[in-house]
Amino acid sequence: LTIVVLLPATRMICAEELSATVTQHVHPVLVRNQHNSLLRITISAESPFVELRSLTVSLRCTDDHHDIDAVELFFAGEKGQSSTAMRFGDALQPDGQTVVIGGHARLHKGENHFWLSCRLAPTASLDHKVDATCVDIETSTGHITPFDRNVSMRQQIGISLRKHYDDGLHKYRITELDTT
Repeated sequence: LTIVVLLPATRMICAEELSATVTQHVHPVLVRNQHNSLLRITISAESPFVELRSLTVSLRCTDDHHDIDAVELFFAGEKGQSSTAMRFGDALQPDGQTVVIGGHARLHKGENHFWLSCRLAPTASLDHKVDATCVDIETSTGHITPFDRNVSMRQQIGISLRKHYDDGLHKYRITELDTT
């Protein structure tokens, strides 16, 4: 007696079934903030179980990469809200115009949102600007080049004067600013 088991054919997922867009928001990046949102990366997958392996970020239009103390990438889930709960890879200090953030994340079918954050050095110049964009995404199915919706949208460096719980206080009110 011979038993033949037929297994369903597995379909290979290719990089053409993935697309990615990069979106930036206009707001300053602040010295003293642990996390400053630089951009959001949305990877759309037509099939589940694709693994994200690395992202290459260009800091080419940043005035001085020494202003950036660390760059981190976070998984924001399907809804895209900024969250520091799930970091992708390690926090990296840029040593040039390009940063490659490696890690492992399984993409879901549909939209998968990530956001790139930076922490500025305490000595960052307020005269400088920061710019970042994702130039390459490596997955288990190959490489894809994301579409950048905001080409060269440089963000001004500022300083966070007061933060939540500085000096143990919950909130601050600067009356001169209220009056102005």
